[in-house]
Amino acid sequence: MTTKTPLLHAQDAGGPKGVVMREEDCADPRLEILMGHDVVKIRQKPRGCFCEWCCGSCCCGLCEWENEYHVVSKDKKHTLMKGRERSSCLCRACCGDRRSFRMAMETEGKDEDRSPVFEMDRPWHCRWFCFPCSFCTQVINVYSHGRPLGHVRERCWICTPHLNVWDERDTLRYTMVGENMCCRCSLCSGACCWCIKCCPDFTFSIRDGVSGHEEGTVTKKFSGVGKELFTNADNYKMKFPPNASPNDRALLVSASVLIDYLYFEREVITEPGDDD
Repeated sequence: MTTKTPLLHAQDAGGPKGVVMREEDCADPRLEILMGHDVVKIRQKPRGCFCEWCCGSCCCGLCEWENEYHVVSKDKKHTLMKGRERSSCLCRACCGDRRSFRMAMETEGKDEDRSPVFEMDRPWHCRWFCFPCSFCTQVINVYSHGRPLGHVRERCWICTPHLNVWDERDTLRYTMVGENMCCRCSLCSGACCWCIKCCPDFTFSIRDGVSGHEEGTVTKKFSGVGKELFTNADNYKMKFPPNASPNDRALLVSASVLIDYLYFEREVITEPGDDD
């Protein structure tokens, strides 16, 4: 006798209608909290801002604090998840935005299960000149309770950054493309730093891995003059693809964290705007 795997409808968790996924595909039931939000904000919490600014000016950036990220609802009233980078001080000082790290994302509240919902693991890869080659592309692996959810890998690019989002079966789920990111390569960002200040919000489109149609976006939002000038703390607005499963959404949150390290960790931007 064959037992059918029960189906879970996304709207049962408050998410978009019409999205059906197998229960076994959800690595952790707590991931379903992301199904209740079509749009979330990913906010980097400023830590050691004064120390970072002073040492960045006087000590060649030798004082770099661990990054901490909060995934919050669109109205910013509810913190859905949060995680802090785990890396050595030496690695942060010597490797900068190329550093390896681990990050465990946990839910807010008083859940009995205090284990991480999912974890990110970024190995150290060389990053050379302004465009990465096949040997220097960056990757972040995502796990939940030891089970691989997939990984996000940077593609070779010259002017327009591309990242591929793969699931645990090595199926290409999404491609993320930096639509107005030509000035973000290492060479151009140094030469055009004053021009970058006048740029609008930076946006990555999330395209289906098969059809190539745009289904969502990740937008780097202006964080305020004080935060942009004196810290590396950044804000992102994530619009999930409507058919994204809980595991897919964990991968896309991880992709946003990788984007922050790759393209915005060292920047100073003072464009006007607001994270609507």
